Amino acid sequence: MKQLCKAVYRRMITQLKAHPLDLYSNHEQVQNAFTICNIAWNEVKDKLKGHRFSKEEQEIEFFKKIKPLFTSKIEYYCLIYHGLLFEPDEHSMAIEFWRRERGRLQKFRTDHKDFIACYQNEVCLMNRHYFLRNAFLETGGPGLKLYDDKNSVTNGDVLVATMIALTRYEDYSKARLSLYDFK
Repeated sequence: MKQLCKAVYRRMITQLKAHPLDLYSNHEQVQNAFTICNIAWNEVKDKLKGHRFSKEEQEIEFFKKIKPLFTSKIEYYCLIYHGLLFEPDEHSMAIEFWRRERGRLQKFRTDHKDFIACYQNEVCLMNRHYFLRNAFLETGGPGLKLYDDKNSVTNGDVLVATMIALTRYEDYSKARLSLYDFK
C-alpha cells in the first residue's frame, strides 16, 4: 500500500507542478488542481477498500500521515475556490474578507487544541481513537467529507487534512491580502 501511495503521490505532484497556481489563478485553474488531487485520492481509496493492515500501527500511520498528503490538498483547493468565489469586489470589504480568512487557522487551533497535542505526540494514547477505522464515530466529529466513504475515514484524518490545508491557506490569505495594499 505504501509503495502505491508513493507512486500516486509523485504523479499527482508532477501534474500539479505542470499547472501551477498563483495569486492570480482563476476558478478553472483551481478546479483543475482539485480534480488532479481528487483523482489521485480516489485511486488510493479504491485500493484501500480491500486492504487490511497487518498491524494497527500501519493503519495509524496511513491515516495520520499518508492519507492527509492527498486530502489536505483537496481541502486546500476547496478553500482557495471558496475564497475566490466569495471575495467581495469592494476594496475595503475584500480586505476584511481576507483578514477573516487568514484567521481560520487560529480558530481551528483553538477549537482542536487537544487533538493537535495528540497529533504532535507520536505516543499519544488517543492515536487508536483518532486513526483507526473501526473507531470512527459518525457523530461528534468532522464526519464524512465528499471525497470519503465509511471505509476510508477515521476520527482524526480529516482534522489532520484540515490543519495542513489551513496552514497553507493562511499563507495564501496573507498573500492575497497583500494584493490590496497596492490598490
